Amino acid sequence: DCRYNRIEALDVRTNVKLEVLYCDTNRLSSLDVTQNVNLTILDCRSNKLTSLDVSPNVKLTSLNCYDNKIANLDVSANVALSDLSCSDNLLSSLDVSKNINLTRLYCSKNQLSDLDISKNTKLVELNLYGNNFSTSMLNNIYCQLPDQTGKKKGLIYLAAQVGKVIDELLVRSTSKTITDSKNWAIQYYFGDTDIEDITGNHTCGLVYGLTLAPATIPTFSYQGGEKKITVTSTGNWKLDETTPLPDWLSVEPKQGGSGTQVTVTAVPNA
Repeated sequence: DCRYNRIEALDVRTNVKLEVLYCDTNRLSSLDVTQNVNLTILDCRSNKLTSLDVSPNVKLTSLNCYDNKIANLDVSANVALSDLSCSDNLLSSLDVSKNINLTRLYCSKNQLSDLDISKNTKLVELNLYGNNFSTSMLNNIYCQLPDQTGKKKGLIYLAAQVGKVIDELLVRSTSKTITDSKNWAIQYYFGDTDIEDITGNHTCGLVYGLTLAPATIPTFSYQGGEKKITVTSTGNWKLDETTPLPDWLSVEPKQGGSGTQVTVTAVPNA
């Protein structure tokens, strides 16, 4: 345990019997644990890591690499993992199909646009806020959630806290009826309170597709302006205005077909 220091380098390559390593909240830019094949717990969060190879660490049951700069994470060899926290990194993809023992998955604040949890039948806690998920992808994730009926309620976190408007608008367009039927609660991460007014009506098994180019709306500056987005869809679409847009933001047109270019306009913030 050497956490909460200012360590810039840590060499544990000869500590082959090491089973638990806490080196979080330091200044590590690299960490080699490939020789530590007996590791069961590794906590290296809040460092400056850009990569992490845990493929030889097949005994790992808990991995926390939260708050680093990791762009790729391969956990396909870590079948024993029950707890994985890789939030606040630079991940654009994450394959957890081999992690069949996962009960807790935290991958918020990354760049994920899709996630397959169909093999993770033991999940009871899932943290996803701050990614690039669409309404349809979140509904797809809901449909893959294991059924917790008759068990302790599962928890899925889809916004950091009350007032995170972008996350809230996205969540409220999804279908809570799916999570309700499986005994899962959709909550804010900070405060553990349910997100209200979720009004979508998607049904599992319904096939449709809609993608945007670019996939997410680019950030506006305080000066406002316009952003162009092209919609590709399997049919006609329309903007869900169940929750009205704020008065400083407009979208035109509000409905169309595949190939329609949409203009998103933000007024200057005075």
